[in-house]
Amino acid sequence: MFTVALNVTITEETCSNVTISWTAADNRTADFTIRYNSTVHRGTVGNVQDVSPSHTTTLPNLVADTEYNITVTAKYSDNTTASGTVTANTKSGTPSENGIIYIL
Repeated sequence: MFTVALNVTITEETCSNVTISWTAADNRTADFTIRYNSTVHRGTVGNVQDVSPSHTTTLPNLVADTEYNITVTAKYSDNTTASGTVTANTKSGTPSENGIIYIL
């Protein structure tokens, strides 16, 4: 078994969401797991099977003004893996201050 790095990048950061994209090392089919954590919040965004070489996902419901470590791991059918990690910082404020209007 060998490990290859994935190229993970941040495409958008708001006060409650972070959108990331990654490029797989090759075009093999893989199961992708996205894990994130901070000192106040952690979670896993399901397992996603996809054959596309470029991927994007949004991590919702995050805590404002918080640093998150995000790791994307690919597991291929031959049990090899690839992973990549990126650090994101959610913006301070509330969703209504960042372009979302709530009607009560």
